Amino acid sequence: MDNPYDLGGDRLVRAIGRVEVLNVFFPRLRHSLILDTRHDRDRAVPPAIIVDGMVGSPEERMRSFARLRPELPIPARIAVASWLGSIRALVEAGVYAAILERWLALGYPRGERDAERAFRQLARLERAALRDLLTGATSKAIWERPE
Repeated sequence: MDNPYDLGGDRLVRAIGRVEVLNVFFPRLRHSLILDTRHDRDRAVPPAIIVDGMVGSPEERMRSFARLRPELPIPARIAVASWLGSIRALVEAGVYAAILERWLALGYPRGERDAERAFRQLARLERAALRDLLTGATSKAIWERPE
């Protein structure tokens, strides 16, 4: 199983279908996938799929919307979930398909392009995190052999 600490891929898929703003954070990648379904009626401000650095708290994420979506008010509520597995497992859990379905239901077929771009960015971050782990770039030796 790719995500042994699965917090419920099914629950995440259901949340995508009903919440207004969802922040899925990836502790290993130190980034978040933000799904913001808010938009205006004249389509000048579409829903957004955003990859952003992790923040320290849900409150800090709320404040980050002044930077991420300045054309909209700060959301009243944000659903938050973590994902400890791979990006591939996230796709296999149906999250990608649920995002596409939700964006189509909102009347925004460009969501496929936005979701694809976001998932490619997450996959790049995942590869970089794995490379850094394997090369020791993010590790610190606690003991070294004497010379």
